[in-house]
Amino acid sequence: MIPFNAPPVVGTELDYMQSAMNSGKLCGDGGFTRRCQQWMEQRFWHGKSATDPFLHGFAGDGRAAAGYPAGATK
Repeated sequence: MIPFNAPPVVGTELDYMQSAMNSGKLCGDGGFTRRCQQWMEQRFWHGKSATDPFLHGFAGDGRAAAGYPAGATK
C-alpha cells in the first residue's frame, strides 16, 4: 500500500528548516522560492513560472494563469 498521507523524509529537512530560519525569509521570495521557481521553469517551460506573483491571477493576455505562461497553448 502506498502511504499517501505520510510526508517523504529524505534527511535534509532539518538543515533546510535551519537555513530558512537563518535567512529570515519564511514567507516567500527567499532562496527556496527562487530554487523552486528555477526548477519549475527548467522542467516545464522557459520563462516565468506560475510562482511569479503576477501570474497567480492573470496570465498577461486575459486568460487565467492555470499554470501556463502568457501565449502558451494547452
